Amino acid sequence: MVCPPRPTTVDAERALFGGAFERLSQERRVQVLATYRLIDAAAGGRFNTIRETRRGYLHLWSQDHDSLPRDAIKSYHAAVALVATVIGQDFTEGKIIINPRLVGYLERKGVYHPREEPAV
Repeated sequence: MVCPPRPTTVDAERALFGGAFERLSQERRVQVLATYRLIDAAAGGRFNTIRETRRGYLHLWSQDHDSLPRDAIKSYHAAVALVATVIGQDFTEGKIIINPRLVGYLERKGVYHPREEPAV
């Protein structure tokens, strides 16, 4: 199946989604991103983990707050994995493996200065 062309204007977004993309619910935005193959199933699952956890605490007020520390860690891990994926990094065993292209970009922008390895 071929994905339709991506909307390029707010009017096109309204025609396709019924409103501007930013105004859609988080669940609907994830569905749109998945449909356009801009995220994979793992990223969609991570977005949904964060959304469902947030919803329990901020909207329903029915969440047992004894599970707050565990849920916070679960959401944090999902968010870190999403950031790593979005910026093109690898996320393995709780570590972000920074892509050399990103390191080069950060060096060129003057934001990252590699440390010299100590002499042995």
